[in-house]
Amino acid sequence: INRRNVISSPENDVNSCEEFFILVVKAYVLVAAMDIFGMSEMDDCPSQYIFPTDIDTLDHDVLKSAVSVIVDEYVHLSYPSHKPQNPDHVQEYTKDMLTMGLFYMEFQDAIREGDG
Repeated sequence: INRRNVISSPENDVNSCEEFFILVVKAYVLVAAMDIFGMSEMDDCPSQYIFPTDIDTLDHDVLKSAVSVIVDEYVHLSYPSHKPQNPDHVQEYTKDMLTMGLFYMEFQDAIREGDG
């Protein structure tokens, strides 16, 4: 990520910490999308959910399907009422980070748009 402006005391520079948090959330979204699209590197072409090079011919159903798979796999839409037997704590942390980060970004967007 190569960020240098995040300091050890967030209360002294809240804006740079918020920018860093949003950058991390966007990076998690990118990694989730790359996984679902079957990409191992940024320069790879998707091997799943192939999109046309001409944006005018994009099938919105394919796009919605890909986004639905990403959300179902990587975001908590609801929290379970019981703990799983053998939880993967890293996966749960990732889902929590994406869930709360996307919720925060939606909240910020609503404020900017004046509809929140």
